[in-house]
Amino acid sequence: MLIENIKMYIEDEIGEEYMRWESGDTIYISAPAGSGNSHFIL
Repeated sequence: MLIENIKMYIEDEIGEEYMRWESGDTIYISAPAGSGNSHFIL
């Protein structure tokens, strides 16, 4: 069976976890280029 190259985006990994973040929390996002880092932040 051949496994296709699945592209993951940061929003897929974080899901709705960001809804639990509070003002003042420090969140570090480390992901490769092209994974939606900037899109997620904006």
